[in-house]
Amino acid sequence: MFPLVIVTNGDAVESFLLRPDASLEGRCLVSKVDGKKNKHFWSKQPLPLQWRSSRLCWAAGATKACWFATFIPGLILIIAIIVICVLNGVWTGGTTALVSGGFGRPNTNALVGEGEYDVQRSPAASSLLANTPQILVSYIYLAYNALFTYMLTTAEWVGYSVHRQSLQVAWPNGHQRARGFLQLPYTYGISIMAASTLLHWLISQSLFPVRITIFNYHGIEEPGSLISSTGFSPYAIVFALSMGGTMLVAALLLGFLRTYPATMPLAACCSASIAALCQPREDMAKEKLTLEKLQWGVVDQGLTANGHDEVGHACFSAKEVTPLITGRTYA
Repeated sequence: MFPLVIVTNGDAVESFLLRPDASLEGRCLVSKVDGKKNKHFWSKQPLPLQWRSSRLCWAAGATKACWFATFIPGLILIIAIIVICVLNGVWTGGTTALVSGGFGRPNTNALVGEGEYDVQRSPAASSLLANTPQILVSYIYLAYNALFTYMLTTAEWVGYSVHRQSLQVAWPNGHQRARGFLQLPYTYGISIMAASTLLHWLISQSLFPVRITIFNYHGIEEPGSLISSTGFSPYAIVFALSMGGTMLVAALLLGFLRTYPATMPLAACCSASIAALCQPREDMAKEKLTLEKLQWGVVDQGLTANGHDEVGHACFSAKEVTPLITGRTYA
């Protein structure tokens, strides 16, 4: 039975092992990058490829568009806030004045705008202004989460060539594993959610709607003195900027310092490449094969009887496999 919905890499592998795509046979070393270099790549006659071992950093697991979609808006937002704060003298007065302002404390000297007309605005306008950064940060969180999903999905994919494991699918059977509640591994998923929650809270303490009532010396409210405006906290802004910058730096460090094992082509998140790497050559029934613990590797070294090298083949298998050999040809 074929997977009704392809949610994970394991679902895709199971689907293509049960029903291999004959048009992609002979391309067992094709990565997702190969198909993007030439739009006519998949329509060409497949040729055996020579395996060249090279360790790629985690950043290669995500697309350039995903990196730009995460970092360009994030950097623009951080730089814009710093420039606005510097030009308006938000952080003047020294460290003591900065700390004494606290988190989310209304202060008549810390209102957005200048003059009575600029400072006073309707409650709806104050709330909209105060929550605009929250909308922008929510978008950046979605892009940030997608970036890590790309990198970690690729890490999971390469893991099938490092050690034998069962497929992680949406609806498991046999030795198959159920996917987690979160798309990301809990270590990363919960950490990103916690960091995002803290960042949203810091922003809520940095920019917030305020309502100010003026009283006279006798403690009586002055008629028409109610002011609705938007306040800010310089101290909280520093922490919010630091938190946002830390999240971006963490993604850069993980993306460019960690590397994938050089044991198989990076095909995760590309259905054509996954299908090309799922061309089984086993006697076992395909329905039973997908239920076993599998490993991707060389199932046929392509050696002739006299020991001469021919074209080998690599695929997922429930039997013993061997690693790819640098310089040898596979198809």
